[in-house]
Amino acid sequence: MFRDNPPRTEICLNCSHFHNSPTYLEEVYKGLSTMSSAHASVRKDDGICLLRDIYLSADDWCEHFRRA
Repeated sequence: MFRDNPPRTEICLNCSHFHNSPTYLEEVYKGLSTMSSAHASVRKDDGICLLRDIYLSADDWCEHFRRA
């Protein structure tokens, strides 16, 4: 399956700029726990890129990757 295209390892989940702990997300998004929770399964591994100041998927990637 990945013979020609191995899985990418330079993804946000492995980047030092990416933060996705539920506690951190609930601190950043005040009131999130009122609507739901950062522990919710629908969030999966989504998080925040501190460098670009955006919320995104852990599978995303960009040229600013720095291994955590």
